[in-house]
Amino acid sequence: MPIRFSHLVRPDSIDEKSDRPPRTDDEFHNAKIELTNFYQDIILILDDAVKKNVLSESNQKDIALAEKDSALAEKDSALAEKDSALAEKDEFIRLIIAERDEKDAKLQRLLGRKKHTSRRRR
Repeated sequence: MPIRFSHLVRPDSIDEKSDRPPRTDDEFHNAKIELTNFYQDIILILDDAVKKNVLSESNQKDIALAEKDSALAEKDSALAEKDSALAEKDEFIRLIIAERDEKDAKLQRLLGRKKHTSRRRR
């Protein structure tokens, strides 16, 4: 469950279907606290279930590992998206630099022609 709602605590997540304005920093902070408390409650419930022999320790570990694996997969996905965005930005910057260099070269050629033209008139 905490993984399912972790998008609530990521500032870069936007619910495109919602007309709701972006969340404030305080809302993110409160959501993080709420989810952390919820996660801690789940751990206590699992610990209690193990103590009462309702749940085996191996099942408890499986549940915890599944949640961790899910969280890691979500983070990997977010990192892949960020890597992709950075690659796009790098390409955009490369194009801007190439355009600037091309303009600089053109300007240098024009300035070079002006010097030659002004010398011939004398």
